[in-house]
Amino acid sequence: MDDAASGTVLAAYATQVEADRDAVAVHYFGNAISRGQLDELSDACAHVLAESGVVRGERVAVSLQNTPMFAVALLATWKLGAVLVPVNPMVSAAELASLLADCEPRVLFAHPEMAPVVLGAATGLETPLALLWSAPGDLAGDQRGSWSAIPEVVSGQGRSALPQLERHRGRTLPRREPAPDDLALLVYTSGTTGPSKGAMLTHANIGYHAAVTPDWLGLDTMDTILTIAPFFHITGLGMHLALGLGSGLPLVMTYRFEPQQVLDLIRHYEPRFTVATITAYSTRFGSPGQAKRAYFAVYAGGLP
Repeated sequence: MDDAASGTVLAAYATQVEADRDAVAVHYFGNAISRGQLDELSDACAHVLAESGVVRGERVAVSLQNTPMFAVALLATWKLGAVLVPVNPMVSAAELASLLADCEPRVLFAHPEMAPVVLGAATGLETPLALLWSAPGDLAGDQRGSWSAIPEVVSGQGRSALPQLERHRGRTLPRREPAPDDLALLVYTSGTTGPSKGAMLTHANIGYHAAVTPDWLGLDTMDTILTIAPFFHITGLGMHLALGLGSGLPLVMTYRFEPQQVLDLIRHYEPRFTVATITAYSTRFGSPGQAKRAYFAVYAGGLP
């Protein structure tokens, strides 16, 4: 936690890997991904991004639900000194086109089901955009999630992310830590009061948050985070993904919110912490077979 408080989540995660590379970093529908495995996957992903021209200061857009590939892309982007741009997967083609034109990312991660929106938005961009498709079932185990049966790649457009990672599996990267004042995230506002704007967050912003939150909330290394808040939103990105990676707390990834699926994950993994909207809690705890007893602490945002 000291590394994150004085520096970056990336440095803190490296410390977590060195301390116990076999400890679980992510649970995803029956697959337990260790810290070491996630580190290797992100190294491989960094090589894939570099092939597409991603260097220090470039942007990488990620339009995925709560899946392990989001964490892989985040770590890989930061390992190159680049900036991650989270994008709502439910965005319209016009909204996505505006965002892409503004931040000019080199690479966009997206689910194949988003192909009509993504391909429409990418038409006419001045900056070349490499597309990496990640199916919801990528890196899942033997448990079935709520995703529908969709192709893993869009024929003739872009590449499937997972096979590209496998091409570079086992390749490492020179250790190049971003400075605390370097830009880590470009998070676009919802645009409800005007044009959407990109909020710039440094590694110091994210690192400090990941370091102090466990003490603030009374969490320890035995606790597990249930990731209900979406990673493409700053709440899920900070209170789930960055918190887990920076503090060594395992993440139970949910793909996206579906009440019965979340209840099943609660029973199976018995998480100790989550953040969600009040409506999500009302839906879940009002469902048959609710599992409130598994929780230690729940927090909410988005109150009226």
